Amino acid sequence: MAAPDFLEATSGYFVNPKVALVQTAHSFRNHNSIMHQEQGRNEQSLFFDVLLPGRNRLKSVFWCGSAAILRRSALMEIGGLATVTVTEDYETSLHLRLKGYLGIYHNEHLIQGLAPDNLTSYVIQRYRWAQGNLQLFRPSMRLPWRKELGILERISNTGGLLYYLSPFQKLIYSGNLVAVVFFGVLPVGYVGGWFIVFWGIASFTNILAVTALERGTTSPVEGVRNLFLAFEAYFRATSVLWTKAKVPFLVTPKNEVDLGGWASVRQMRFALLIGGVSLLSVINIWISYFSFHYFNWRYLSPHSISTVLIISFFGLMEVTIISRAAWSMYHRSQERTLWRFPVRLETYVNGVLSQCVDLHQNGAGIITTEKALAVNPNIYVKIACRDLSGNVVWVGGQLRVRSKKPIEGTQESVRVGGRITWDSDEAKTAVIMQCYVVEQYVARQHFWLRHEKRRVVLLPAHIDGIDAECVDVSTSGASFVASAADWGKRQIGIRIPISVDDRFIGTAEIRNVTATSGEMMRIGAAVMWQNPYMLKIFSDSEKRDLKTRKAIAGGINP
Repeated sequence: MAAPDFLEATSGYFVNPKVALVQTAHSFRNHNSIMHQEQGRNEQSLFFDVLLPGRNRLKSVFWCGSAAILRRSALMEIGGLATVTVTEDYETSLHLRLKGYLGIYHNEHLIQGLAPDNLTSYVIQRYRWAQGNLQLFRPSMRLPWRKELGILERISNTGGLLYYLSPFQKLIYSGNLVAVVFFGVLPVGYVGGWFIVFWGIASFTNILAVTALERGTTSPVEGVRNLFLAFEAYFRATSVLWTKAKVPFLVTPKNEVDLGGWASVRQMRFALLIGGVSLLSVINIWISYFSFHYFNWRYLSPHSISTVLIISFFGLMEVTIISRAAWSMYHRSQERTLWRFPVRLETYVNGVLSQCVDLHQNGAGIITTEKALAVNPNIYVKIACRDLSGNVVWVGGQLRVRSKKPIEGTQESVRVGGRITWDSDEAKTAVIMQCYVVEQYVARQHFWLRHEKRRVVLLPAHIDGIDAECVDVSTSGASFVASAADWGKRQIGIRIPISVDDRFIGTAEIRNVTATSGEMMRIGAAVMWQNPYMLKIFSDSEKRDLKTRKAIAGGINP
């Protein structure tokens, strides 16, 4: 799903008549997918946040299948979308470049797509990508190496080829371990103590350099892990380089469950075989070393301690990465076909103030009380969603509870989850907009951005006549903590009178209400103060007092 300002952000590039493609970054809304290392960061982060900006400088940006705009007249000039290979996006991009058109990368996340949910879907997707990219390098095509392209562009395109050939690098690497351990064939002529020193420095420097270039999007270990997950797919795909057989287009399954187990582990059988060979090599080299040096019995070629340590380091590193990946794949368990978006929305359960903590168009997770659930066995919920203008849109529906867990540290609060049957199609549409569009805007800080940093305080306050504590304040807003019972059924969007420390008076527009521990509510508001200048003086005074107290505590005369 595209952001509402997608065209606004990208269409300006087409002022240049030579621009035929504007590609933007991909984000994926199902943060529990097989590609996500953690929420908000996925395997493709390196490609879209680091590699594509680099390719943009080399004029080698290509269409990534979605999240892009193409010039229709340019497409017509090359005969429409290219469909010779199963990666029509990359192939089309190369034909546009050969006609002299440019591709631009707009480095902003304006699209929420779907990533593969389980390892089987992931392997299918990567298999198609590898086949399509390698098809372009067939001797009969060689589109990425055509002389009409610049030398730097051709070098950049070669990087894609080398990545999909990386299984052969791993096979050579594992074969080297076997050659050293079982046949005594060393790749270098000297493996003494100084070799370990220089090798260690070079390896450590290389790891630091790679980590720096990845800019926090991934890590060297995660890169190796991702390669092993798709190892068999890449290896099998290389056959298209020397065959002319028609390659079927394999559609990636989406919105699936992930039950892990042996079905997932089987997708890693080639990687597990490599891990087994590495482990066998490490075990045998240590047995050979001890048997020769302590029992004068040799069944393999003798090895120095330097060789033993280096083989052990490389072998155990691969075994660890592969075994951890297989373990995590086996234990994955996700029975939902739709990702629940983490939210903090004011909610009423059978008329009792509660809080929605995760949401999608088919269900929700809500923190409420046993009292609310006991009011009526037919549980009715009302949730305060937002529209693109920031206005509150109330949606309601019947909740069918599928899970209920008590909240630790509270007397009667519970977290319930289940499916919701919405009152109308309009209500369901509002929920979809909240999850897939508005929430993404909040993340990008396009709406409700604070114009001034809040000062953390702890001052007595009154909001709409109830006692509260002001916990942060600025000249344009404040946050309060009040009892949930006192706050009652007041809703987001209302305007209420407030006072802080009996000195600062204003009118607050409630923006958010969040449940906290101990049956309390945290209320955030935009405030129109009667005298914001006095509040500014107070805030600066508090800052100076804090600096003075710190100076006195440090023995400094301010």
